[in-house]
Amino acid sequence: FDLEPELIEQDAVGPLLLLKRSDAEEFYSEGGSARFSGYGVTRRSLQGLDKVAAELNAAGISAQVFEPGRHTLKEQIRAFHYCSGMIGIRGAEFANLVWVRPGAKVIMVTPDSMKKPSVQRFLGKVMQVEFSEVTVDSDHPDLSSALSVLATEVVHAG
Repeated sequence: FDLEPELIEQDAVGPLLLLKRSDAEEFYSEGGSARFSGYGVTRRSLQGLDKVAAELNAAGISAQVFEPGRHTLKEQIRAFHYCSGMIGIRGAEFANLVWVRPGAKVIMVTPDSMKKPSVQRFLGKVMQVEFSEVTVDSDHPDLSSALSVLATEVVHAG
């Protein structure tokens, strides 16, 4: 995620971030040192992010796939602070809501296998973002079909 100095100075709004979860490191694999195996895409992921980004950009909505785990904390703070919103599957990536500006559009996709109430919804309320949660029946749903329509509606709402 490149953030030009001009963008920072103007306090402009960057793209809608489509959150990609990171691949699991050896530490989290079966037989690894982690107490619980599984991490990132091995637990949950959204499929079709590149396609949705292309569809949104073609519709005039600036969007880009962003993998927080590949960026430094400073880069994550900048990306989330300047984004117009974010879409992702429920997970640790949503801790970045603390950097998002009030009014940003946020869609969290939650597999119906996750029964506990989401702390992310509460964090979204505290951070004053426009938070929507979509429940799906898969841990690895495809975002490129129905959710791209929802994303377009949420971005244009309000």
